[in-house]
Amino acid sequence: VLGLLRQLARLHRDKMSITVGLVGYPNVGKSSLINALRGKKVAKSAPIPGETKVWQYITLARRIHLLDCPGIVYHHHTDTEEDLVLKGVVRVEKLGGDAERHAIVAVRRMRNLRHLSVLYGIPERRWRGGEGGAVTAAEARVFLEVLARERGKLLPGGEPDTNNSAKSVLLDWQRGRLPYYEEPPMRAEVTAGAGAGAARGGGKE
Repeated sequence: VLGLLRQLARLHRDKMSITVGLVGYPNVGKSSLINALRGKKVAKSAPIPGETKVWQYITLARRIHLLDCPGIVYHHHTDTEEDLVLKGVVRVEKLGGDAERHAIVAVRRMRNLRHLSVLYGIPERRWRGGEGGAVTAAEARVFLEVLARERGKLLPGGEPDTNNSAKSVLLDWQRGRLPYYEEPPMRAEVTAGAGAGAARGGGKE
């Protein structure tokens, strides 16, 4: 990266210096990248969204400056309240008693449930039925109950504190400990089209 920035600076010899801005979603590592390039901590960073609140102007090398920007979330008209939490717009500690509702959505959106088992040491068989398929809201809540009991987070009377375990899940989601991804748009259609083309080509040989 540093080599590319120096090459960019050489291409703009007519300018006294160049400034490169780092723009993106909250909590994806913009400040951490700057610190890695400098080899020391020059930009505030933390594994929670919203740590960078104002622009930070940092000198990387002679004639090369970096601009660390606060996280930007591109609003989509279909975004729900849960989407904003999972995108890292809202800090978990601000959710109060609503954490459980958001964590249930997070568990249901997991693409690979093995990551839950590995991170929390809770086998899938302990909180899911044997039918497989998509995770239901009831199953996700059972997972939060099991996690709370495993960690000794109980309410008066011995009931599991699912709001506490929900906050743990959401923090791990926002910090990247729970891997999550979306399939590229139209991938299924592109794959189907490529397969059909290959089939037609094979028939001609």
